[in-house]
Amino acid sequence: MLPITSVKNGGPSVVSIVTGETLRGSWWGHAQGGEIWRILEALDDDPDVCCHKLAGGKVTLVHRSLWPALYRLALAADRTRGLSELGRQLLAAVQKAPVRLDRFETPDRKKLGKAATILERRLLVTSAAVHTETGKHARVLDTWQRWSDAATRAAADQLTASGAFERLNDACHGVLLPEIAVAQ
Repeated sequence: MLPITSVKNGGPSVVSIVTGETLRGSWWGHAQGGEIWRILEALDDDPDVCCHKLAGGKVTLVHRSLWPALYRLALAADRTRGLSELGRQLLAAVQKAPVRLDRFETPDRKKLGKAATILERRLLVTSAAVHTETGKHARVLDTWQRWSDAATRAAADQLTASGAFERLNDACHGVLLPEIAVAQ
């Protein structure tokens, strides 16, 4: 697992590997920003890599070999306690079908984004970015069951929740999200 940007006490990131330094702020304006973008685009197209908010809450690249642990941990516990009403509504909608956030009806877009981030951080949903018809990006939330394939689910069945947590936490240098650690 490799976060795209630096995580406090979290080891290397895509940006630090490409630039050879730990950046403060955005990498977009860095002299190697174009190279970072090309690498991230290539990784996004790789069928053996997925992205989830894991290491310190940062978008983290996860290799297929870790998908069973990720899936097992995502389904290991009920993390719905304390969700806002909007968070509960959003989760219920995702359980019926994938939800593209820019198409989800709500009067408060800011609260929707926060609710979606909480669902992601608690591993209640998986998310992906899509390019919209207007050229913008939108998040699409989905269930782990729809995201996973049969091989991932079968391998996950062989893991304990604590074993899955340990494997993922080790892979991201001990900075797995606290929301996940508490719920294991």
